Amino acid sequence: MNLHMDYKDIQLSLQNLTKGYDVIRPLFKNLNFEFPQQHIIGIVGPNGVGKTTLARVIARKTRPSEGSIKTNANIGYIPQELKFWYSVTVKGYLKNFVQPREEYKIEKALKEVWFPSDISRKRRLSELSGGQQRRILFAQMLLQENDILILDEPTNHIDAETRERFVNYIQHFPGMILMISHDRALINEACEGIVDIEFGGITYYPGNWRGAYEAYKQDKQANKKKKLEEIERYARNKRKMEDWLRKLQERASYYANPTFGKLLKAKRSQFGREFGGADPEEVKFTKSAKLALDGGVHNSKRLLRYLKKDISIAGQLLIKDCSFEMFGKERVLLQGVNGSGKTTLLRDVVAQFERNDAPEVTIGNGIKTCYIDQYQLNINSELSVMDEFLSKVEGVYHDQRRAKTVLSNFGLGETIWEQKVSTLSYGQKVRLRFAEISWYSYDLLILDEPTNHLDINTREVIESALQDYEGALLVVSHDQYFVQEIMIDRILEIEDQKLVER
Repeated sequence: MNLHMDYKDIQLSLQNLTKGYDVIRPLFKNLNFEFPQQHIIGIVGPNGVGKTTLARVIARKTRPSEGSIKTNANIGYIPQELKFWYSVTVKGYLKNFVQPREEYKIEKALKEVWFPSDISRKRRLSELSGGQQRRILFAQMLLQENDILILDEPTNHIDAETRERFVNYIQHFPGMILMISHDRALINEACEGIVDIEFGGITYYPGNWRGAYEAYKQDKQANKKKKLEEIERYARNKRKMEDWLRKLQERASYYANPTFGKLLKAKRSQFGREFGGADPEEVKFTKSAKLALDGGVHNSKRLLRYLKKDISIAGQLLIKDCSFEMFGKERVLLQGVNGSGKTTLLRDVVAQFERNDAPEVTIGNGIKTCYIDQYQLNINSELSVMDEFLSKVEGVYHDQRRAKTVLSNFGLGETIWEQKVSTLSYGQKVRLRFAEISWYSYDLLILDEPTNHLDINTREVIESALQDYEGALLVVSHDQYFVQEIMIDRILEIEDQKLVER
């Protein structure tokens, strides 16, 4: 029995909402906003502005510092990453969302999200790929009967088939969906409008035939231009009246004419009415990150030869007789369904660059490579942002001014240098990794879902940097926009335990 409310009947509003972990600089303060009665609403904004925190407050997973949430609906929240103890199994995790006598619903939900039937339900979540873990979250979504679903970066890690099923599900969900996402293709395809969170405030942008993201981008730019013009016009008119009042004051002081006195009094009164209040707020712009990636290699130089090597994990064969080569400035996309072995293959390639001891693998002389893991496992979360950066780059202790410039240019300013890495958003952690790699010159970048968790502005900065990059790329990504922008030369696909070229 479907008990969902129709989205047209749902009411959701924020009333004087304040939340922050820093009393001096809260994420948002006295926030008032009534969500429009739309089916699917995208939530966007720069990394670190509090999108996930706001979602958790709305879903009552954390308490606001002040204010309240008013709604007539039941709210469910699906986080951007699974949180679990190391030993938790697939079934053990999902049992939390059903009644003891309704465990049959677990298998039904897993089938609906295409979770592989050959993976044991007693398998640890820690042994699953990122995409398979995301399907577990989708199964959790199906098991919860809510009127409002809040989804945090739902398409991270997932393959094309899972994404298609996900989009079909949310489009047929009868209630309201609030979706934090930087997936521009998804926003265009599914959302009816966008809530933009920036500088502690909220602005709603309705979608149109262009697609919600394209409409948002154009309308936001137009709004900024309009506000700048209004501020300029206000300042110009204020200066003109100030000049007029000054000249009138001079005349009144020279001539004992009551007409000048009356006119001066009237104009002062007019000036007070028009300009006596606070000046219009300055239009704020999110500072764009700056990134330049150095590197390059001759077009004919062989970077890597990988011949007939079996790829396995936990005793399970993923790819049989895996073979491929890379030369020069090639840009190679590695794709395949979730769990097919993409990340495992990348990690094996990286391991061979570090050890260079496998007879099946030949690496070009002097090739320097850098790997960005989708889980950012090579970041020390216990260090401060500055100390983590300093630990990764050579010679920086003699040039800390440059270190501060690099971090600031990538949106990691002075206010967070002393924060622990563990306090950063996922997107800020990825920014930190790119800031670190920008210090060096690499011949080959190996990137595993590099845009996951990044805000749209930063994605576009990375796309631009990779377009100008003179080295080679080996990339795993499900971000359609990103793949189009970085100009891929070849596609290698894992299919039926074989690596084939498309």
